[in-house]
Amino acid sequence: MEDSWQRKVGSKLAEPLTKSEAKRQEPMYEFIQTQISFVSDLSAFIQYFVQPILKNVEPSDNPFSNIEEVYSTHVELSRRLEERGQKGCKGVSWLIESIADILLEEV
Repeated sequence: MEDSWQRKVGSKLAEPLTKSEAKRQEPMYEFIQTQISFVSDLSAFIQYFVQPILKNVEPSDNPFSNIEEVYSTHVELSRRLEERGQKGCKGVSWLIESIADILLEEV
């Protein structure tokens, strides 16, 4: 995972953009990368923490009763955001017009 949008796209794409546009791209990229990382962490949490606990808990006492729903929601959100980044706009990967529509649909 690249740690910044400018490193991801390279100076060849970033330099021709206005400073404000380059600055606008950075938080969208960071949000997408954070979401992808969250899904990975949540998957590990379920596998190594939740599943072992659930082996010793009655279904009615499950403290993680909605964890699969939370996980699947974030997997789908992550998939859509990453797809938007890869597709980009104007035929340029990771040049993103907006992610607002995706976020509004998920709320």
